[in-house]
Amino acid sequence: MDTSCRATVFTTKSRFLSNSKRVFMITSQDVVSLEGGSTVKMRLPFKDIQSLTPKGTHNFVLKTSKFTDTYLHDDSAHRSRALTLLMDLSGYGAREPPRQFQVTQVKRGGEVPLQLSVSATSLSKSVPGSSTVYSSRYLSDITSLYSVDGSDMFAVEYSDGSMQLYSCADSASSSGESTPGVQKTLVIGCIQKMLHASFLETPPVATLNADHTVHSYAVPPEKRLYGVPLKKYSRRAAAMVDRTLFITADHICVADGTTILSHKPLTSILRISNFEDKKQRFAIEYSGSSKDAPSIFEHDQMQQVVANLVMAVHYAGGSVALNLSGVPPGTYLRPSLWQAPDWPMEEHFCARLLTITGKDDRTLPVLQEFAWYLNAHELKAKDTRHLQWILRLLRYSNTLSEHSSEDASGAIVVECLNCLAILLTSKANYSEMMRLEDSARTLCDTLRSQNEMIATSAARLILSLIEQPEKRHVKMEGQMKMHLLQDETITTLLSILVAHNSKKSGEQMLLTDSVLRVFASVFKAHAHTTDRDWFMQLLPKMSRQTTVSTLFHLCTSACASISLNASYVLRVILSTNSPEARTAIQDMARLNMALLYHIMLTIDSPFPKQRRVSGQLVGLMCAENKESMFVFMRIIPRKLLAYLKEPIKRKTSHKKRWGFSSSAKIEHFQPQLNWVRLFEEAVHDHENPELLWNDATRSELATAIRDEMSGYFRDSRANRDNNKVWNYEEFNVKYRTLEQMVPVGKYYVGLILRTVPDCTVEEPAQFLADMFHHLLLEPAARNRIMLLQCMTWCADKYKRDIGHIYYMRNIIRFLEASLHEVEGRTIAAAASPARAPAADPGKECEGGGASGEVEDSELDVLEWACKFLIESFKVVDNLRDFIRAGGLIPVAGLLPLSQRVNDTRFFHCAQVLITACKLVDSTDERGFIKIPIPRAKSDLCGGHTLNYIVQGLMADSSEVVERCAVLLELLLNNNGAVVDGLHDRTGVLFFVCRAMLKAEEPHTAAAALLRTVHKQQAPALLRLLLPDSMAFFLSNAEPDVFARVFVGAETTPEVIWTAEMREQLTATLELALGPFAAAVAKDPRAVYEAVKVEAIKYKGLEDELRCGNYYIKALLESPSWEVEEPEDVLTDALQMLFKVPPKKQVMLLRAMCVLYRKYYRRTPFRLFEGFPILLRAMEMDRAKPDLSQDKLDVVKATTDLVFLSAWASKENRSVFLQVKGLSSLSTLLYCFSRHIDQPSVYKVLVNVLKIVTRLLDDQKARDEVVVAPDVVSDVMWCLKVGYPSDVIGLAMQCSLSFSEDTRLCDMMYKNGVHFFLLEFMFSYKKGDQAADNESAVRGCSVLANICGIFNDSGEPENEPQRRFQAALCRLLSHGMVKDIMRSSTSDAAFLEALHGSYETPNSIWNAATRAETEAFVHARLAKFRSGSDYKEPDELEFSFSCLEKEVVVADTYLRVYNQQPQWALEDPRAFLEELFAAVRSIDVVANVEKTRAVLISISHVLTHNGGVESVVVTPDSLACLFAILQLPVSQVESLQALALGALVLATANQQCIDPVAEIDRLRLLGRCIKNSASQRAQVLNILDNMISGSAKAVANVTASGGVVYLLEMVTNSSHEREHRQIRALATQTLRLLKASSLSLKRRRERQSKKLLRDPFMSLMLALFPPYVCAMLDRAPTEFVTFYDANTRNPDLIWDDVNREAARSSIMKLLAAIDNQPVGAPDFDAGGVPCVEYAALNGMRQCGGVYVRMLIEHPAYRLHNTRRFMEEAMAAVAELRSDPSQATSVDELIAALYHVVINRNEWANYLGEVPNNGLETLTSCLTDQHLSNESVLHLVLLLSVCAHCAGPRKKLIGIPKLFASLVSAIKRNYNAQEPALQTMFLLVKMDPAFITQASVESELVPMLLETVKSSATTKTGQVAFALLKTMYIDKRYGETVRSQLFGEEELMAGEAAAIKPQFYPKIDPLDPGRMTPVVVPFNQRMNYIAPAGVVEQKNYSSLAPGGIKRAPAAISSAASTGRLPEVDRKEVRKTMAPAS
Repeated sequence: MDTSCRATVFTTKSRFLSNSKRVFMITSQDVVSLEGGSTVKMRLPFKDIQSLTPKGTHNFVLKTSKFTDTYLHDDSAHRSRALTLLMDLSGYGAREPPRQFQVTQVKRGGEVPLQLSVSATSLSKSVPGSSTVYSSRYLSDITSLYSVDGSDMFAVEYSDGSMQLYSCADSASSSGESTPGVQKTLVIGCIQKMLHASFLETPPVATLNADHTVHSYAVPPEKRLYGVPLKKYSRRAAAMVDRTLFITADHICVADGTTILSHKPLTSILRISNFEDKKQRFAIEYSGSSKDAPSIFEHDQMQQVVANLVMAVHYAGGSVALNLSGVPPGTYLRPSLWQAPDWPMEEHFCARLLTITGKDDRTLPVLQEFAWYLNAHELKAKDTRHLQWILRLLRYSNTLSEHSSEDASGAIVVECLNCLAILLTSKANYSEMMRLEDSARTLCDTLRSQNEMIATSAARLILSLIEQPEKRHVKMEGQMKMHLLQDETITTLLSILVAHNSKKSGEQMLLTDSVLRVFASVFKAHAHTTDRDWFMQLLPKMSRQTTVSTLFHLCTSACASISLNASYVLRVILSTNSPEARTAIQDMARLNMALLYHIMLTIDSPFPKQRRVSGQLVGLMCAENKESMFVFMRIIPRKLLAYLKEPIKRKTSHKKRWGFSSSAKIEHFQPQLNWVRLFEEAVHDHENPELLWNDATRSELATAIRDEMSGYFRDSRANRDNNKVWNYEEFNVKYRTLEQMVPVGKYYVGLILRTVPDCTVEEPAQFLADMFHHLLLEPAARNRIMLLQCMTWCADKYKRDIGHIYYMRNIIRFLEASLHEVEGRTIAAAASPARAPAADPGKECEGGGASGEVEDSELDVLEWACKFLIESFKVVDNLRDFIRAGGLIPVAGLLPLSQRVNDTRFFHCAQVLITACKLVDSTDERGFIKIPIPRAKSDLCGGHTLNYIVQGLMADSSEVVERCAVLLELLLNNNGAVVDGLHDRTGVLFFVCRAMLKAEEPHTAAAALLRTVHKQQAPALLRLLLPDSMAFFLSNAEPDVFARVFVGAETTPEVIWTAEMREQLTATLELALGPFAAAVAKDPRAVYEAVKVEAIKYKGLEDELRCGNYYIKALLESPSWEVEEPEDVLTDALQMLFKVPPKKQVMLLRAMCVLYRKYYRRTPFRLFEGFPILLRAMEMDRAKPDLSQDKLDVVKATTDLVFLSAWASKENRSVFLQVKGLSSLSTLLYCFSRHIDQPSVYKVLVNVLKIVTRLLDDQKARDEVVVAPDVVSDVMWCLKVGYPSDVIGLAMQCSLSFSEDTRLCDMMYKNGVHFFLLEFMFSYKKGDQAADNESAVRGCSVLANICGIFNDSGEPENEPQRRFQAALCRLLSHGMVKDIMRSSTSDAAFLEALHGSYETPNSIWNAATRAETEAFVHARLAKFRSGSDYKEPDELEFSFSCLEKEVVVADTYLRVYNQQPQWALEDPRAFLEELFAAVRSIDVVANVEKTRAVLISISHVLTHNGGVESVVVTPDSLACLFAILQLPVSQVESLQALALGALVLATANQQCIDPVAEIDRLRLLGRCIKNSASQRAQVLNILDNMISGSAKAVANVTASGGVVYLLEMVTNSSHEREHRQIRALATQTLRLLKASSLSLKRRRERQSKKLLRDPFMSLMLALFPPYVCAMLDRAPTEFVTFYDANTRNPDLIWDDVNREAARSSIMKLLAAIDNQPVGAPDFDAGGVPCVEYAALNGMRQCGGVYVRMLIEHPAYRLHNTRRFMEEAMAAVAELRSDPSQATSVDELIAALYHVVINRNEWANYLGEVPNNGLETLTSCLTDQHLSNESVLHLVLLLSVCAHCAGPRKKLIGIPKLFASLVSAIKRNYNAQEPALQTMFLLVKMDPAFITQASVESELVPMLLETVKSSATTKTGQVAFALLKTMYIDKRYGETVRSQLFGEEELMAGEAAAIKPQFYPKIDPLDPGRMTPVVVPFNQRMNYIAPAGVVEQKNYSSLAPGGIKRAPAAISSAASTGRLPEVDRKEVRKTMAPAS
């Protein structure tokens, strides 16, 4: 049947009665449907499938020609998997051809063009032009689609987290042009369409940033734990391609060269499989993978790669299944299709295991199927038959495999082992494994198999059994170890390990690794479950020499997993053995090089766990073994060994005890040395003075060990005849890295230099001496430099510890020898024409390097020697010894070398000399010069040393030059004897000046040297080179200032020193020093011979202006220069002003401006006396002004100076006004404002306006302007569009100054300043940034200030401001003026509005108004600029002709206000009053449009301004509105709507409701409802507002008859949608009125403390049945629907007849109310006659219930059960005495019975209301005119009451209860059992009821008769139990016992065990159940015979399906009177409230 089963699908078939679990087995031709695991329900060929379509969210539909079935699933994911398998494997998904697209896949390795096919199930890729698909993924695995921003790329993301990126080739449009993104949109749309069609899924299309498309994934080499080159099968190329596979701690990566193509978490590896036909191949599957094939790899060492992968997954926290059968399944099922098995899946596959025999073709596929579906799953099944059967099949198949050569049997064995591993995950199966016969023997047999894969699978099965996951089967794990690992199995495992040594490399690695993992689990991983005694028996076997040697060999395996597990086993063997055995193993490890190999692994293994365990092994191999320790200490650096002696931190945590069944612990050997600490540090880098340990040193150690081991094995193979051991005595490691660090004592000099300044040394003095000793003996310059560097550091850090250096003379000899060697090489090198560039001093000098490199290295040696001397000189004694020993001479000899090599290193040499010269000063504390001069200076000044120092100033290095300058300054200061004639001997002036000129920065030290030399020699010498001013400046200025001036970095008015002058000096110096530069290049020790030069004549100094001590030109060039006596310069400049030509006058005036800007606070500048001279320079003729350029330049400079002086002080301004300066300014204003077209004129005019503006701050100046009004008019002339912005701005500023004086402000008004400013404002251009716009904004602000608009009050403060504002209001309108007055309105915003269409309620500004204003402004300006004396009149006459037709109320344009209703009104209340006044003044009928505008404005005011509603409800306002409402609708219907809208807004305020709620006004509103259908919604809104906010309105709506108008709307059954909406609104109003009326009634009752009538409810109950009134509480739309529908149930009969009766009554009332006048009396709602619905329907009603209909439908739930029971009980009490009403009483009793039986909690109510209700029912039992059925009903009612505590207490007060029950039994035999049960219950619950068993009751005789006649029946048993209970009662039983005299023997019997309660528990009646029930109308519209009804606490949520039938046992008691045997739990369950 299932030979070719390709896949299995689990589903559920939907059936009518009950669903059916189904299993679809998909074969190669059909689908087999199984039910119950084995029953074949259907065999469907693929061709018969017509459609497979999804349905709903979780289901799908299978359609054939014969049937259509629906199948159910738990979720959409399960549905998608099932559909995918069915559609793909049946070929249904391939019936329609797929859509194909040409795309390019973008990968990390590049772009691949391909053909993408989208079918109903898959997204496939193929090579373009080929039909072969090389990759396919299911559409159901797609989770997201992405569109890449700004490109034609899109991405597809799958459920396994992978993402594929594609680039589309854009298709061309019809026009031939490329349409970007069209192809991408088509592909994405096609995928979405296919997904939705096949699975009803549409993945979202998200946006992906182009930067996040292709991520480059990089793994640093140090993170790669294992890597191997291999081949990977490429389905696209259909061949194996070269790749690299490597793993990290968390990931597995596949790379192509350096590009990582894929990376996945190690924990995602699901399964690794091998191939039987290709031994080198293996496949990897990933959990959840959506690929259609596994990843296939090929490698010669396949087993090694797989073993390492398994180990990596294990330590990453994952678990991988290893399938070694070598036979892949027939159909590859993708891991993404796997789902967690549930119980039916387990049952199905376990059952299939029992059907295989091992002899047919089904065996292997079924086993593979079981392993695929149940992999990584813990079975819940506890049936061990499967385990027994698989174990038998394993034995059979293994035997068959050993005796035959068929590969199939071997694959079956492997799959059996895999299935066993899955089955044993169940706890029950795990424990059963030990009970199965020969289970251990069978596994041992498979271990011995010749088939390597079988043995490996068996070992892995054993491993899985003895190494259970954490917290699972821990207690049984130890027992399992002893069961499986018996002696025979242990021997087999050890033999496998030993045999591995003889195998070729790569063979049996998986088997060996699995065996080692078994031992590692026993010894290490799960040692806490290993039994101690069993382990101690195993240890000797593991300690044998052969076994240990094998383990040593396995540690060297190329497979990291084998090496690690072998190390674990060895560690336990060494730590648990005896000392003797441990010593033997240690010696063996040393001689076999195992110790050496583990030392290498400790530092070189990429696996952290291997490094750790190897470190522990090394410690165990060396512990207490001298020879091994000797070897170890010889190859590890000494400082690293120091970690061994650190204290060991023992773990304080409690360890797991060894063995689950042993209380004793196994003693573990603990080494005394801290090996853990050592090897922890060995893997880290160390760099300190005593240790260098890094990758290089570790590599050197590992390389040495590998070389030693390879040599050992190579030589061992050459000497095969004899036993070999390793010669460990002579092995050593040479660390070349450490040798390069120059060891000195216990320190490494190179490491000290690397770690400074943090390192420290011990005994620094001795260490320094040792380094100097090494220095003398060291031949290599590189090492000598390192030594000197370290000596320098040591001398600096430990100068106090070292102190005096006693070998200073030896240091000087070292310097002399080194200098002599360098000089010889330098001279030889100078003879050659060129040499190689200087090499790095750190490079090795030996070995035949170039001579230049050697020389540079030697120079570095000397440089560091000087640095060392500098540090050592910090101890003064060392410096003194150095000077006394003549050490300065050889140091000075280094200076000539700097002339040639141009190196900065020799400034240290100069620093040595400087330090020596500073030791002893040349003067004492009094300043006296010491004679003779100090030794250091005398040594350096003798011979040619001084020449060399001076010549050092020629060096290109600035550091050398500076050091030489400082040294020379020290030598020559206070040393006149040497300075005298120094220039003639050395040319010192030439060298100093050249050095200062060549320096990139000012050379302060050289300037100080020049100053020292100049002071001690003849002054004429320096004047040969520099001007006199420079020589004078040198003597008086500081050296740093002179240096900056000398190089041109700073200027000073005291000197003129230009670049041309510096070039002259440079040329002279080149002539003097040029030949010497060539000579010194050949011979560094050449001496300069000074030459004589002529004095330099500098050009341009004769024509310079000089005032005081400063050049005017220099002062102008350097205005920031500090002038020492500026008053002298100012005075000289004024005196010289008219003595020079105009151009120099300008220079003098500009110089005075410079002085004023800096020194204006000084007295001569604040009391300026030069104004007469300046006014002379400013003279201008008004008639013929001189506008020549020279004159303009002078006037410009003069006005600059006047402006500065005016700003300097108030005194200056006063003096300027006294000398008639304002008159001169007025002349300039007049002349230049008319000729502003010239640039120079513009600049002068700017200055004049500045001066005027500054002068106007003084009152005196303003007074003069009043006298000379031309100043104002001239300033106005400057206000013209097109003038420069500076002029306009200053003129505006002057205008602002004028406005501060009322007289000047009035003059400005007369001169029309507002027209000038408005011209600028009208020139504003929107969006333009021109200067005109800036002037317009500034003019707007100035105009506002002049007019007083920006005053605090906003009102004018004087008459000119009032005239200004009045003029602006006429020109710009009041609204525009108010806008500019707002603080929030900016000038630019105002101008934008000025040039736009600006309409506000108080201002209209548009193109027409703007054109009128602009024309008027231009006309006025023409008058002012005509030259006439026109003055502006006081009042402006201007108005807009385009605004005459606007309607205005309170200065507000109503048209605009209605368009802008949110406009902020200043006083909304006053405006609203004005609007109502306007309405009253209008003839409404004649002026409808005007009235409409006013009413609309009223609505807008009310809408957008809160708190003004009280204006509407004033008598006048209301009269106005209601007058409009009384007008004919045909004339003013729109106005009436607006009036009603105003009332709606007004009544929204609760405080404004009562004035509207008058009865006469409410009647008018009611008539609006009748007269106009369009006004009904508004009137209803008004009524809603009033009813919800006012008690008066609630009362008056009913009193006015308004409620009748509402009822007319509600009952008008029109089915038009609009009318139904109005009915719903009216219903809502009625509902609100009902609630408010009830609330008002209750409030008045509390106040009056008496019951009152609710008029509204009285009217409603008179017109409608109670249930209709109750339905009013439901939603309005529901009520309308309910009202129109026909309903027939016990609560309500509602049909067309009943509706017509209600409608007729309402229309009569409406006609009566409508015909009354408005002032008629109140409507009497209580006087309305009731509609008789009972008579209308011909049925009796009681409590609003049709009694007969309730009897017909007893389970119906009543609307008001409480009312019915009250009125029914009252009716029974009233009618029972009348025999003619017997039928009615019977009906009432039957109705009560049905209510209580079906809702038995209401029995509690019978005990409460009425008080005598139970007594009435009891009395009815004796009424002879009642029917027997009523008697039975009464008995059953009492029986229910007996179960309730409250009624039971009242029953005890009825003395004749038992007698009545006896009477009932006599009348109706069917009542016997319930009556007896009731009495038995009452007696049991309260023995006081026994008193009612009197003789008169005849109870005891009746019981005796019943007992005797029916002893075996239930009735007889109850009777005997009742009688026995009463008989034995000691308190109340005497009466009964007396009646039973003679029947004592009968009473001696035992009564049957009968429970008193024969009804389920009855809940108390809570208030919620007493509330009237209003159920949605669609549940009550038509009565449907329901199952029993149960009251709900939450009635509003009751659903139609929530009603349940009462138990059949109780319902049948009404007819039979007998209570059959019923399960009490079942009864309680059926009676429980529905959820």
